[in-house]
Amino acid sequence: RHRKLILSIIAVITLSALAWQMTRPTLYSATASVQVELIDAVGVNQADVAAKNSQRIANEVKLHRSRASAERVVRDLELYDRGDFKKDTGKNLIGGKKQKVRDAASKLMGMVQITSQEGSDLIEIEVESRTPEMAALIANQYPLSVQALRVKKAEERSQELLASLVKKQEETALKAEQTARAV
Repeated sequence: RHRKLILSIIAVITLSALAWQMTRPTLYSATASVQVELIDAVGVNQADVAAKNSQRIANEVKLHRSRASAERVVRDLELYDRGDFKKDTGKNLIGGKKQKVRDAASKLMGMVQITSQEGSDLIEIEVESRTPEMAALIANQYPLSVQALRVKKAEERSQELLASLVKKQEETALKAEQTARAV
């Protein structure tokens, strides 16, 4: 009697696991590696250098994991309008372009894993998708989009600094002119 119960439980579990495996969609994985530029200082406290390098890698991982990076990849590849990306989302993205980019970026963040191993200067970007081409395309685009995002931020900071310097120059020129008139 117990033998039949045990065998039926094993059969039910085995059949349900088999059904799950057969109906589960196939996921393909692609990986891209990014090497972080580390500080290499000679004659400096090596513990400080190691700590700064560790922080650099952690910051790079955070940047790659950020929503801004995901949104940049979505915009660069126009994933919100691609039919092969819709296979991964399982639905059509609705709303305006900004909403589509946000929704696609949310889905993309779920498809991507960014990891780094202790003691290594490499960051691994692993993308899982229902098509191998999409997985490879996204994995290869991620470092390029993050670099473009970094350049854009640097340009914005440079423009702000330049505007500040121009304003300061104008103020100084005005003061010099007022002082010249007074003399």
